[in-house]
Amino acid sequence: MNKQLAPSDFCFKWVPRLFNIEFGDYRYRSVSIKLLANLTDSQDKTCDNWLNLTAKTPAPLLVQRFLFVLDQLWEIEWNLHRQFSQVPYEIKPLSVEKFCASWIPRRTGLDVEQRGYRKACSELLAKLSGKKVNTCRNWLNKTQTHSPPDILGKYLRVIHILWQVELLLPPIMDYYQSKSLN
Repeated sequence: MNKQLAPSDFCFKWVPRLFNIEFGDYRYRSVSIKLLANLTDSQDKTCDNWLNLTAKTPAPLLVQRFLFVLDQLWEIEWNLHRQFSQVPYEIKPLSVEKFCASWIPRRTGLDVEQRGYRKACSELLAKLSGKKVNTCRNWLNKTQTHSPPDILGKYLRVIHILWQVELLLPPIMDYYQSKSLN
């Protein structure tokens, strides 16, 4: 998941869909800022800067990666339901430990107690976050001086959901294909 989506592009797509407010409407920017602030747990001013195309400080890479995978997830949801019953602000963070406990055994066959598990976890987190392996290894040590950025928990939750969907789709597709053949 090394792809990214700029906050302005994310808002251009989702603010009209979620709030029926088009780009150019006087409320568009304030609604976009609030949406980004709620999703990323960031300050309004920070999100305002991300939307400013001439800003010297673009959104961090991890935020852009989070918005990319969230966009994918919401697109699936949108296509399944055609509309949300409520604005989907709440994304509960997933800890690096729980994410790794769920996916490292599936991807590598290593259990939590096995040698190489922490290394595999650090490498996967580094690949997903764009951070160095040593940084990710420090996140697993649970010290306040080396805690992961807040957005990482939400990013991992969305990745977790997307990977679960990927696991479920082939069996579901096989089931329906077999039913259509009968």
